[in-house]
Amino acid sequence: MPAPADAIADWRPVRAIAARFVDWAVGTEGSSRSSALVRIGLAMLFWSRWAGELLLYRDQSPIGLFLAVNFFLATMLLFVGYHSRIAAVWTGSVGLAM
Repeated sequence: MPAPADAIADWRPVRAIAARFVDWAVGTEGSSRSSALVRIGLAMLFWSRWAGELLLYRDQSPIGLFLAVNFFLATMLLFVGYHSRIAAVWTGSVGLAM
């Protein structure tokens, strides 16, 4: 039995589906635990990769000290969650600078 002609008219255009998805992805409120775990894991990942190389006594040049201090401040703020959006951008910029 063929589908009625009205069934074809019920198909939503791609833009409407995309708008509905964006509404769901951006507008849905829920638990922020998963974001916090990702944030904490990201800080720990940065520490495990670069903390040994950026210890303050390793590189005594002004640029090395500047990078080390910024790295540890940014990742500590990211780990704790204090202004985590700014800390995430700060950590990423320090990571790019290295």
